[in-house]
Amino acid sequence: LESLGMKTLNVVISEVMTANRSTLLSAAGTFCDWVELHNVSSQSVDLSGWYLSDNPKDPEKWEFPDLVLAPDQRIVIYCSGQDAVQDGQIHTGFSLTSTGETLTLSSFLGGAVDTATFHKTEPNCSVIFPTDSEVPATTNCPTPGYPNDDAGYERFCAAATAPGPL
Repeated sequence: LESLGMKTLNVVISEVMTANRSTLLSAAGTFCDWVELHNVSSQSVDLSGWYLSDNPKDPEKWEFPDLVLAPDQRIVIYCSGQDAVQDGQIHTGFSLTSTGETLTLSSFLGGAVDTATFHKTEPNCSVIFPTDSEVPATTNCPTPGYPNDDAGYERFCAAATAPGPL
């Protein structure tokens, strides 16, 4: 990516919830697993042709629809197994397992941009992957679509929903 002048295009997996029982309701009225992506760069990033996978042997398992992330924007991807865009929400064709796994975010060039490995999680707890550290943290204060801090949790609780990308 660096040779293509894309070193600063940095999208990361910033938070994951694998046992959503009552935290974030999808527009379809279900509590789905979800993944939060964060564009930590100072440029917009077009995710068209990018992939998300929970299978290391199939890094192109699910392809993103047309979507551009603005600088510092976060997006919640619902891992419902529906493979659809519904009411402005994006749903992957796979679900997550609460016993742990590794997620891979790959660019249109086919290389992994980020990976996130997590272990067993309790219901309604999320795993946060800090950008300044490689040590993930489990929390019972999830922040889907908001900064992964106390202020982000307060904003999520006040809104009771994640901001939509579409």
